[in-house]
Amino acid sequence: MVERHRIPTPPHPVLPSNQVIRPAKLWCDTESAPEAAELAAKLGWGVVASFTISKVLWLKRHEPASYAKLVAGGRLALPHDYLNLQLTGNLVRRG
Repeated sequence: MVERHRIPTPPHPVLPSNQVIRPAKLWCDTESAPEAAELAAKLGWGVVASFTISKVLWLKRHEPASYAKLVAGGRLALPHDYLNLQLTGNLVRRG
């Protein structure tokens, strides 16, 4: 029997020109653990370092130039979206 598993995947920050702003932080990267703990305390629910939101806050604090590009019109593309971008030239994300 084959089971289907969902594997957490990191988003790639992408400019409107479809150029990658920086390499994606992997889901298993725990460097954003302090940001996750801070968000969990503020929100009152569990946020862990593998969540995208903790990685975006980490980016804001540690790579402000990359964060500025992201908020100035960049997008977050999941790996399958980024692969489609490379194959077709179009960034289409499923909703």
